[in-house]
Amino acid sequence: MNTIDDWLDAYGESHQNLTNKKIHWICVPLIMLSLLGILSLVKLFSSPIGNFCISIAHILIFLAILFYIRLSISITIGMIIISILNLYIIHEFEVYSDNGGNTGIFLTYFIIFVAAWIGQFIGHKIE
Repeated sequence: MNTIDDWLDAYGESHQNLTNKKIHWICVPLIMLSLLGILSLVKLFSSPIGNFCISIAHILIFLAILFYIRLSISITIGMIIISILNLYIIHEFEVYSDNGGNTGIFLTYFIIFVAAWIGQFIGHKIE
């Protein structure tokens, strides 16, 4: 089983170019946001009280916490903070969307996802 140092060393070997690093700082969070956004559209449980829902995005975050916690507590805490921020942004997208129409939100997340991956490929081409 890989350690956190193994993962970071492997990542560092293929991310030496400054431009590629900058592209990753933008694109990786956008990919995470868009992926969680798409998965958040699949609701598994809705609370009859309030506006609380469990979605596939919540399940993915939970599984990621289990994965990261065995590697590093500090990275796990950072991932939890970033996940909470993403869930907040996703919630705001839903609140300000076209009153429950998931098509527009899905299209927005899909465009972000594709554009961010194109950015990633450009970054690796530069590398």
